Amino acid sequence: MNFKITLCLLLAALCFVSAEDKKEEKNDEKKEEKQEQNKDEKKDEKTEEKKNITTYIPDYITPCDVMKDFDSCVKKQIEISLPHFTKGIPELGVPSIDPVDLDNIKIDGNGLKLLFTEAKMLGLSSAKLSDFKINLLEEKFSLSFRVNITVAAKYVVDGQILILPIKGKGDAVVKARNIEVFIKSKVNVMNESDGQHLKLNTPSYTYKIEKTTFKFQNLFNGNKQLSDATHQFANENWKQIMDDLAPPAVKQIVRTTIRNINKFFAKVTVPQIMIGYDELRRSNSTN
Repeated sequence: MNFKITLCLLLAALCFVSAEDKKEEKNDEKKEEKQEQNKDEKKDEKTEEKKNITTYIPDYITPCDVMKDFDSCVKKQIEISLPHFTKGIPELGVPSIDPVDLDNIKIDGNGLKLLFTEAKMLGLSSAKLSDFKINLLEEKFSLSFRVNITVAAKYVVDGQILILPIKGKGDAVVKARNIEVFIKSKVNVMNESDGQHLKLNTPSYTYKIEKTTFKFQNLFNGNKQLSDATHQFANENWKQIMDDLAPPAVKQIVRTTIRNINKFFAKVTVPQIMIGYDELRRSNSTN
């Protein structure tokens, strides 16, 4: 009798343990399913997020047909987009380019030592397009624009401008009026995982400046008579200073412009901004 009772108790215990094991296995399966579901959801979120970033295009940009007045259409689109572009397009990772922080600018030659630090360049948002041309088959891209630029910086100067001594340290403001910048570049169509993208490569540039004025605070330790005379002479002979000052500033303008254009191109595919590119390529290959 005792043996039967013991056997029944043993079987009951085994059944209980088995049930608990199955319950535990079921809970583990549910946990694994939940984890997999969370992973899939996160993956879907990332895919959707990437899709949204890639497919987003501002409503002020309209695709241009490469077979119909392409240059004039793109030029019009640039004119419309330029004020937005210079202020930045956060949705596409394109930062504002007004103001722009400049590297230190140093002039040391012809008897003049001038150093600008903590320099900021303002005014690119007022740029006006002068000309634009693009040839996708020949991979040619060119544009020119006019802009008024102000550079605000700390300065240290010692030496002379031509024959006039100059010495001081403090705040400086340089205003360059009607700078016209001419940029030429190769334009390539890049095949990426999410589609075709444009990219500007190996840019070159030239520029012209109509007029520049300088304002140096605390010249000659605040001596107004010497300061006024020096400012008048510097502003009449601005080209000598700008021969050394302009190249690094204009280089920064071009570098910033090209970088932001390529950031925009990297986020939008060719079909989003151009209609008929594949047709153009096919018709060219058959000729």
